[in-house]
Amino acid sequence: MWERNPRAIAFYTKAGFRDVGSTVFQVGPDRQTDRVLVAPLTVDGRDAA
Repeated sequence: MWERNPRAIAFYTKAGFRDVGSTVFQVGPDRQTDRVLVAPLTVDGRDAA
């Protein structure tokens, strides 16, 4: 997700995702920094781990 989209970041954070880093994504000639968000996998509402 693009780092300059605070509404999306807030939405995913509220949904239980956490920020684990960033990566560069090329859009045509523009290099954009995207945030990498993760959420735990669940089975029947329980953590899969």
